[in-house]
Amino acid sequence: MRRYVPGSALGLFVSALCAIAASAAGPNQATDWRSVNYDDTANRYSPLDQITPQNVATLQQVWNFHMKPADYIGRLREGEAIPLVIGNAMYLASPYGAIHALDATTGTEKWTFTLPNNDRPAKRGLAYWPGADGVPPSIVFGGLAGGLYSIKASDGTFNTGFGDNGIVNLKTPEVMQTGMNATYSLLSAPTVYKNLIIIGAGTGEGARRLQCRHRPGRRHACMGRAHGQAGMDLPYRAAPRRVRLRHVARG
Repeated sequence: MRRYVPGSALGLFVSALCAIAASAAGPNQATDWRSVNYDDTANRYSPLDQITPQNVATLQQVWNFHMKPADYIGRLREGEAIPLVIGNAMYLASPYGAIHALDATTGTEKWTFTLPNNDRPAKRGLAYWPGADGVPPSIVFGGLAGGLYSIKASDGTFNTGFGDNGIVNLKTPEVMQTGMNATYSLLSAPTVYKNLIIIGAGTGEGARRLQCRHRPGRRHACMGRAHGQAGMDLPYRAAPRRVRLRHVARG
């Protein structure tokens, strides 16, 4: 079933020649785009040469796919992910809480995985693992609630042997040393090296509020707390206008 995406749809402008080449290619071919950065070199460069400066103006739209559900009436959400292409399957993360697998030639949806508990996938993409030791090829990605997901690339169902029935909760006391209520989310695509998943975390940016108190004859003392995370004391002197940062861990 086709779902309906943000203000701008995912539009693919490819020539018929490119579509035929993609449909004929199998796994491990140069036509694959196996990670958000193309491959482990992270240079985002494809060796394909069908599209050139001479013919780029002749490209035509073959299909488009809308990720925003038809019944969604809230604020439009932004997606920043680069789709993965493995063989003739395209995988993309929707900012509306789903992972979609499409036929790369026709745009027909193969399956949709909806994240539980209104979670949303990392806005900057997915990772592909080719499988090993009886475990099938998988799509691995983080969620905004701090979970790491693994689903089967073939049908979008959970890899139940991964973590707790397909999800690893990374928001643990060992990680959340500034308090379990602090913000923690996975924003970027994991990096997969052999059978190892490497993942970072997004802890927010910028200060939500800045509180200052004046001490007569002395410097001002200010403290900002960034998005419910660890606090920072920001004492400064008005004259030189220099700011000294000091991290303060807060529960």
